[in-house]
Amino acid sequence: MAAPFFSTPFQLQPYVYQSPQQDVIPFQILGGEAQIVQIMLKSQEKVIAKPGCMCYMSGSIQIENVCPRK
Repeated sequence: MAAPFFSTPFQLQPYVYQSPQQDVIPFQILGGEAQIVQIMLKSQEKVIAKPGCMCYMSGSIQIENVCPRK
């Protein structure tokens, strides 16, 4: 099992999968039965998620709600 290559206050074990460091956005899949994806964003990077999918975020992350047109 690989050691994490970035550190956040939300470290969970075990690391199920970790993206290669050369990927554009580093991420880790954490947990056993209830897995989560932990994504490390750089300044000005964005993540788009479906409603109800965000479990947590650090204090420096801002949310922008966008309602899809029907």
